[in-house]
Amino acid sequence: MEKRTYGEMIHEAIEKHEKITKDASEKAKNEEENQMNINPDCYVAREIMYQTAVLKNIENMLRQLLKSGME
Repeated sequence: MEKRTYGEMIHEAIEKHEKITKDASEKAKNEEENQMNINPDCYVAREIMYQTAVLKNIENMLRQLLKSGME
């Protein structure tokens, strides 16, 4: 096994860190491109909030039914 100097080891560590940082930066950039913001006052946002409320009500009713059936 060849012996490396501290300078070479430090240089390798810096290169490795730069590669990891670059990869993380590119990944974050790609994820940001796929994100979309919705105006909370638009029809789609209101519909999403309505459907979420309906699902939460259904979930609560199911929990109550399961609780009453288990007693």
